[in-house]
Amino acid sequence: MKKKNKTAVVIKGNPFYIDDDVNAFMFYSSLGDYLGKIGYDVVRFFDAGTAVGFLPEADIYIGHSMGTESLSGLSKKDRKIKLGIKDGLYHPDDNCIGKVGRPKKDFRPNKFHYILTDEMKEAIATIECGEEK
Repeated sequence: MKKKNKTAVVIKGNPFYIDDDVNAFMFYSSLGDYLGKIGYDVVRFFDAGTAVGFLPEADIYIGHSMGTESLSGLSKKDRKIKLGIKDGLYHPDDNCIGKVGRPKKDFRPNKFHYILTDEMKEAIATIECGEEK
């Protein structure tokens, strides 16, 4: 009998920036591929701002950029990982770190905002119950 995979929910960043951005598309694709490689089925990719009450139960919740805001309402027992923000894991050359507020027409996240680093992969692979990274 095949062992059942664990489940993951990914909450994407601000649609203002990620829609039609090839770097964002590649980032979320590689994140989904990596999760599958380490034994997770991605239940669904959600948009930023999704209310916690609408998130399905999962073994791990991963928020990226503005999508991390949806993680704050989850239970302390839930495994949560924040990517692409100052109090989470991010690429050292990410130009979004420390920037908050509404989208600005004269600002775009750089390609480093959409890189799945080895540190991120390690955190995803090793997170324990009730941990937040």
